[in-house]
Amino acid sequence: MLPELATFDFFGVELTLHSYGFFVLIAIILAVLVFYSLLKSHNIKADRTVDNVIWVILGGLIGARLFFVLFHWSFYADNWPEIFKFWYGGLDFGGAFIGGFIVAAIWLYWKKRKEMWKWLDMGMIALALGHAIGMLGALFAGSDLGKKTIGWGIKFEALGENF
Repeated sequence: MLPELATFDFFGVELTLHSYGFFVLIAIILAVLVFYSLLKSHNIKADRTVDNVIWVILGGLIGARLFFVLFHWSFYADNWPEIFKFWYGGLDFGGAFIGGFIVAAIWLYWKKRKEMWKWLDMGMIALALGHAIGMLGALFAGSDLGKKTIGWGIKFEALGENF
């Protein structure tokens, strides 16, 4: 496990590059590039794609945090200020998917109704790629290890078990 990739001194402030955040950033960038190239390869007019993807990502982040808070409500009920401290962790993929999908569906229905299903098809391919890369970050961070396996899997020396 490698939760922290590097630490930098930035004008007297110590900044840490976390593996999960780094992989999520790479996942978003590659997913947007793949999405844009898929739209172009299928002759779908991709005007203002990046602008609209930013709104979808924002909706996904809000949904991810909202779901995480709801699933861990016993902690957040007594610690209201902690709800907004997303930089300490706490995002849920299901919430990200639902939040991003709602924003995308509203925008597509409003602006691209005739091509809505084609856009969603291309978006799912990009989403699958982004999710796979993001899960590599979760693996490096040591979260979402999965279930214990017998005989094969990834062995974490610190834990002494296969996952």
